[in-house]
Amino acid sequence: FSPLTDLDSGVTTVEVVNNGQQIPEMAVVRLKGFTTEQLLQMFAAEGGGEPPPGPPPFEFVGGLQATMPGETGWAVLDLAPGDYALVCFVEDPETGTPHAALGMTSSFTIQ
Repeated sequence: FSPLTDLDSGVTTVEVVNNGQQIPEMAVVRLKGFTTEQLLQMFAAEGGGEPPPGPPPFEFVGGLQATMPGETGWAVLDLAPGDYALVCFVEDPETGTPHAALGMTSSFTIQ
């Protein structure tokens, strides 16, 4: 993912262009006291990992379904101030590894 910059809180539309050769998705999650790296470690752990006790450390806030190579889509997001991550959980067809574990993540903050 290219970094998202200059986003303000509130409703915004994000253009998503798939310049790659595989079919990704874009899940947008608001982090709650967790970093993107911790989120990925949790999902990468054997058996899906265990979240910390208490409420989940993230909240799904939107995204875009799988997009074919060369295609463009738009995601309408309502972003409150906080820390966010873009994550792709689609698996690489050759290795079965989620794209996120291969580096398809990005973080951003809304003021």
